[in-house]
Amino acid sequence: MTRPIVPASLPQLAASDVRLLWVNDWYDVPREAVVEHAGRRCLLRLEDPSALDGSRDVRWVVYPLDPSQLREHTRWHEEYALHVGTHWCFHDEPHETFAEQEDEERQPERFMATHRNRTPVPLAALRPVAWLDALPLR
Repeated sequence: MTRPIVPASLPQLAASDVRLLWVNDWYDVPREAVVEHAGRRCLLRLEDPSALDGSRDVRWVVYPLDPSQLREHTRWHEEYALHVGTHWCFHDEPHETFAEQEDEERQPERFMATHRNRTPVPLAALRPVAWLDALPLR
């Protein structure tokens, strides 16, 4: 896999410029998360997962989410909190959580199977606005 190229015209952000709201996918680092940047909710994606082998620096790309994309990410996040837990949740906004569910209402396996089979928003449909090389703050 060739390394995706972050356009030189995109600004580099400091970790303090971005607030981590929740993680969608984690493997050693957030592979995908929803963050807040400049007052707007954005998708944070690991630029090149093969960088996790330590052969080069890890970088994330910031993509603004339109209202429908944000609704979809929020819906999946709320379902995760409800059926799996809030261990990847770093915001203060209320939502029903796993801890509030009765044992028979929790369905982590069903959530994970459904989530794996979802159709994610293709990155080609998103326009990057910035990148960073340090984990965002919570």
